[in-house]
Amino acid sequence: MLMFVRGAATAAAMALTIVPALAFEFEPGQWGETENGTEDGKPLPPNNSTKRCISQADAADASKALQVEALKAGTCQTAEVDESGDTLTAKFRCKEGADGISMDGTFKMARKSYSAKVQMSITMGGKTSSSDRTIEGKWLGACP
Repeated sequence: MLMFVRGAATAAAMALTIVPALAFEFEPGQWGETENGTEDGKPLPPNNSTKRCISQADAADASKALQVEALKAGTCQTAEVDESGDTLTAKFRCKEGADGISMDGTFKMARKSYSAKVQMSITMGGKTSSSDRTIEGKWLGACP
C-alpha cells in the first residue's frame, strides 16, 4: 500500500496529463525540477531539486516525460484533465481500500519550462496529510 501512495503522490505532483494525444511537446534533454511548498502546514525541507533526462520519444508524450504512468494503472477513479492553450488543469481521485490520494493542479507549460501549483491530500493507515506545492521545471540542455 505504501508503494501505491508513494507512486500516486509522485505521479500526481507531476501529472500534467493522461491524455495520450496532448498537443504539447517538451524539449528533449536534461531537465531540472524544484519543488517548494508546505506539507501539513510546515515548509518542505530545502533543496527539493532533481535532474533527469527526457528522451526524444518521451518529450513528444507529456505523460511519459512527466512520469504520470502510475495514474494510468487503474487506481484512480477520477482523472480529469482540461487543456486550454498553455494552461492545463488536472483533478485526480485515487483510492485503494481505505487509503487514497486527492490532487488538484494547475499547470503552465512552455517547450523549455513548466510551472505548477498542486494541492494534495493523502490518506494512509487512517492518517491524512495535506500539501500545497509549487513545482518549477526547466530545460538545462543536452543530457550528459
